[in-house]
Parts: sequence; C-alpha cells; structure tokens
Amino acid sequence: MLQRYFWLIVKWESQLEGVVVGNKVLAENLQELLNPPVNETRDKWEQEHLERERQREKEKFERKRIRAQWIEGLRANPEIVRNPPDVPHGEWTNNQYWFLLELDGEGLRTSRAKGKGSNWHSLIDEFGEEVAIAFRDAAIKHWRSYRPELGSEGADCSSTPYPLIFAMLGLEYESNEVDGFPFYLSKAEVSLALRYLTRELNGFPSWLEAMHKAYPEQVLKAVWKELHWELINTRVDNPMHYILQDIVYYAPWLHGQLTPLIQQWIEENPDSDWEVLRQCFHILDSEQVPLEWLTSFAQSRVAASGSAEDSTKWYALWVDTDPETGIAAVKRILCGYETKPLPVSIVHLEGRQANAKIRSFIDLAVVRLKANPYIDH
Repeated sequence: MLQRYFWLIVKWESQLEGVVVGNKVLAENLQELLNPPVNETRDKWEQEHLERERQREKEKFERKRIRAQWIEGLRANPEIVRNPPDVPHGEWTNNQYWFLLELDGEGLRTSRAKGKGSNWHSLIDEFGEEVAIAFRDAAIKHWRSYRPELGSEGADCSSTPYPLIFAMLGLEYESNEVDGFPFYLSKAEVSLALRYLTRELNGFPSWLEAMHKAYPEQVLKAVWKELHWELINTRVDNPMHYILQDIVYYAPWLHGQLTPLIQQWIEENPDSDWEVLRQCFHILDSEQVPLEWLTSFAQSRVAASGSAEDSTKWYALWVDTDPETGIAAVKRILCGYETKPLPVSIVHLEGRQANAKIRSFIDLAVVRLKANPYIDH
C-alpha cells in the first residue's frame, strides 16, 4: 500500500514538472514548493522549545520526587515539626513555612488566621494525622515565643511576615480547641496574646471577645493604648486605619468601657479631625453620655468655627441631639442668606446629609430656599 502511494507521488511530481517545462518562473516556484528551503531560525526555535519542554518535565519529576521524600521523612519523624532542633526562640523552620503554603498559599497573607487556610485538618490526607497534629502543636507553641510589634511602639503594621501569621494561627488553634481558654493563661501570656489584637485585616481575632470577658481590664488597657496612639497621630491628610474603625464596627462589647476614656479625649481635643471625632461619637454609649453633653459640645464647636461652612457638621450634630434648638439655629442661618448666596455646605446640610429629624424642617424651609435667587434650583 505504501509503495503504491510512493509511486503515485512520484508520478504526480513528474507530471507537474512536465506541465511547467519552458516556463522558468513556474518551474522555479514548483521546485520551491517541492523542496522548500530550510528555515534555520524556525528549526532552532523548535529545537529550543522541545528542550525547554523536556527540562520542565524533568524538573517537575524531580519536584515530585523531592516532595514524596520530604513527606516520607515527616511521617517517619513528626517530632521534627513539633519541636525542631536548634531553632532560636521566636524563630521558625522551613518545614513550618512550607506547611503554611500547603494550607492556603499566599491567601493567608490576606485572610490572616481566618478562613479555609487556617484549617490544619486539611493536611491529614496527604501528610497523615500525626504530622498534621504536630504542625498544630508547633503553631500553638510559636505564638508564645513570638512577640508582635505594635503601632504604638513605632512598628510598620502594613506588612505581615509569615512568622507572625504562623503565630496567629497557633493562637487561633488554641482558642478553638483547648478547653478552658483563656482562663488558664498567665498574666504574661494574656499580655502577649493581646499584642496580636490589631493584626487582623478586618476586625479582631475571634478569641478577643472571650479574652475580654475573662480579663476585661487587661484587654481595655491594651486596646486603649493602641487607640489613643491612633487618635493623637491621625491627621486629615494621614488617616491611620489602625484600630478605631474596627472598634466601631466589630467590637460593640468594648464601647461601654471605652466611653469615659473617649469622652474625655474628645473634650481635651475638640479640634481633632472630624472623621476621627465622628467615629468616636459612634462608640460613645448612649446610656453613659446624655444627649445634652453632645448638644453642648456641638454648640461649642459652632461658636468656635470661623465660618458657616466650617460649622455645618456641628449644626448637624446639634439638630440630631436637640432638634428644637438646633432647627431654630439653622433657620436663623437660612434667614441670614435671603439676599446673598447660600454657602454650598449649608445646602448640603439641608439636603443630602440631613437626617430624619431635620427633614421636617427642610420641608418647611423649601419655599425660603427656592426664593433665594443665588441658589441653583
């Protein structure tokens, strides 16, 4: 069969050559098609590509071999994971680093100790239960030997090194799996654990509320130290995003204890950044801070403001806490602008940023606002 095809090809080539006899251009084109020139560049690229593929396969095979050997060694001696020899206090090993990557890769840098990456049980299928438990025990041991730096001490908290993640996992494991946590901790261990409280990306570690119930004064002291540092260092052009916002949204159980401290700080720092003050107002416990105090504070800031634009936010707080006197004060401002442009900030106060208590007054004032020729309707 193959011989037949070969002779057919030879016959077709002979016929084609006969057709182009006498036509130099066609003859040259035919020869080029039948015997294409060698493309050395392409051939070289193809050879290099094949070599790279062979090298990748070789490296892949070698990685699998090394990994299988590594796992076999760990299974034979799990203690090397739990208590690695010759490791300085607070340091960790390559084995422990590779286990972190096994859990969730780079995901632990964004989820910290929360989520699927923190589940040490996921190691069991491939490494065996003894090795997985050894990793858990090593992480629990590590949080006691690692010492996180704090923002109030000058640390850069924008990055999270892997040893810190490993320690946070250990504290998370212990809080979830050891009965009696945290009541058996010594005072020094509680203080050390509280150094981890600001290192979650969103909110606080899951164990913090239980720690607060067991040791409320120590937790309050640790939280206030970091919060006070943020309060005194935040500027309009330099927001900290450190602990204040997390307290507002994730730790309502801390608000009552923090209220006296924050109230005093507000009184002593009335000219602080408005956004900081606004979040502080959210923390204040309404059962401890009467509306009269908020009204008085708003009135004092209105009086201290240099212009209506600057005082807009304080009028809003005033109206919110004492609608009767606050609305009357805002009305006097509106009346004063019947024949001249109304400041844009006042328009915003009476419109998009108005709360429910002031909207009734806005409805009454709409005729006056529309009558003002300087307002773009």
